[in-house]
Amino acid sequence: MIYALTQECRVHWRGLHADVAHYIASCFRCQFAKAAKHKPSLTGTVNPTMAPRPHHTWYLDLKGAMPKETGYILVIVEAFSRYVLLRKCNDATSTEVCLERVIFY
Repeated sequence: MIYALTQECRVHWRGLHADVAHYIASCFRCQFAKAAKHKPSLTGTVNPTMAPRPHHTWYLDLKGAMPKETGYILVIVEAFSRYVLLRKCNDATSTEVCLERVIFY
């Protein structure tokens, strides 16, 4: 690329390659437009999912630990209606989460 630049502009100076490399490394647009060096991941996409019917898909997340060691917050979201439930859990264990889930039903 630098060779093409020098041929097109017909300019050259000692250290041209280093100057251009430094400019490209410090230019935000150049870094943003640069091609990715790795293949895109097939997992973990940010595409939203659509639930086909109510109560088909539920999302669970555990937030915490809360300040002063008061426990955790279990966030339950029903995907079809986006209904949100918040439950307090004392421990961040699967047993505690399953008990809260069973109590919800």
